[in-house]
Amino acid sequence: MIQGIVSVGVLMNSGKIHGTITAAEKIQILKPGVLIGDIRTPVIAIEEGSRFHGMCDMGAHLWSGERALSVDMAPGLVATAS
Repeated sequence: MIQGIVSVGVLMNSGKIHGTITAAEKIQILKPGVLIGDIRTPVIAIEEGSRFHGMCDMGAHLWSGERALSVDMAPGLVATAS
């Protein structure tokens, strides 16, 4: 088990990590991996059968203003964005 503060480019985990993780590129949790703690990364992949418990910051401040969605529609209709 790894405990503590981890800073990496890419993290691939199939063991157990408990701590604060910053990955510049990607975090991937593979079965039967467990990651407990807060993470910061632009990309995360969690394989079925693995576990993650904590907060995740994917840099919303970087992309939240990329595209504003404007929708004109009649009442009662449902809009979808892709």
